[in-house]
Amino acid sequence: MEKISNRIGQWLLLISIAASFSIWFFGTKTFLTGIFYFQANQLLFGTIVIILILNFKKFLLEDYVILGYAFIVGVYSFITSGEKYIDTPELNLVLPSIILLILCYKVCRFNKIELTFLSSLLVVIIIVMSVKTLIGLSRIITLDRIIAFDNSLRELWINVNTIGAALTFGVMLLTILLKSSKYVLLRYSVVVFYLIGLILTWACQSKTPLMILFLFIILDNLIPKFIFQRFKIWLAFIPMVFIGMPFIAHFFADSVKYDLFTGREDIWKRFFEVWLTKDEFIYTGLGVYVDPVKQLSIHDSYLFTLSNYGIIGYILLFGFLTFLIILVWFNHGKELSKMQVSCMLAFFVLTIYASMEDTLLVAPWMPLIYIFIGLALSERSIRKDIVKTTLKDPERRTESRINKYY
Repeated sequence: MEKISNRIGQWLLLISIAASFSIWFFGTKTFLTGIFYFQANQLLFGTIVIILILNFKKFLLEDYVILGYAFIVGVYSFITSGEKYIDTPELNLVLPSIILLILCYKVCRFNKIELTFLSSLLVVIIIVMSVKTLIGLSRIITLDRIIAFDNSLRELWINVNTIGAALTFGVMLLTILLKSSKYVLLRYSVVVFYLIGLILTWACQSKTPLMILFLFIILDNLIPKFIFQRFKIWLAFIPMVFIGMPFIAHFFADSVKYDLFTGREDIWKRFFEVWLTKDEFIYTGLGVYVDPVKQLSIHDSYLFTLSNYGIIGYILLFGFLTFLIILVWFNHGKELSKMQVSCMLAFFVLTIYASMEDTLLVAPWMPLIYIFIGLALSERSIRKDIVKTTLKDPERRTESRINKYY
């Protein structure tokens, strides 16, 4: 029965990932994807609750601690919401959903069947989305403008930055899976998907996803993996991003000399002018911020957190993510696996990307973003199981489920 519950949990997570990709592939105007998009917080939270109820017997002590922490964070969100979320009460679910989603990935470890399905799904999504994007572009702009990286295209079937981000996230996840395959042909096929990702983000002029994908390719391929595996101090850069990004945004918002973020600095400047006016706003948040001039969201996950949950909520969320990074860092005294290195590198570049978009706290993106840290944690948990098995039976060799597949 426990295996059945775990299998149901795994497939519910895969369905969540597929639903996330479907939103960006079909757009938000179809009936089904419209439901996925506009009810994403409620659907995701409900799915998470079902997964955790089915798999609570597998909880370790640290999992119960995480569950209790999520409850405390949820209580904080509801208590401090006041009139902030009269029109958007689902935002009270965002912080606990992030915490519990990562717990789901940690508890429901993907095995060979699920990982094969996920890899196949990603291949289909990337290829079909690439064809759809190229066909859409060919009807709007000429080839020379695509090559010159010189057009002002905003949308195809959805915002081009969204298309670029979905492709980037998919390519990073797929290549992590393929690079760890025992089959040489699959390992070398990552080059094809890197090229697809780079070409399509270039064609869409999705500049931030293009830069993030390029950075990930460099970090995950050109620097020897053993350096990341043995010298884990690099993981400290992720909490440094959490700490530094609001200050960086404030610096550029106040600067008249620099204009590096395609006008986002103006949005950030107007946000800080409002947010800093009251202690209540600073500590517990002012609610959803929509720029009065451009009628856009804040376009920064870190400022989005400060806007909705204040400094206290910011510490609760990013303090938790830092705690998970520490768990991966210690890794039961072992070196990081190649899988863990690649996943944490992907999560690192996504934290940088988050300084330009609200993605870290937007429910339709969550299954695609937090799977990276979830896989790193599940690999850590498997190693703990291996240690227990070895202590009970020194003659028995047990491999990670992930390493069996890869």
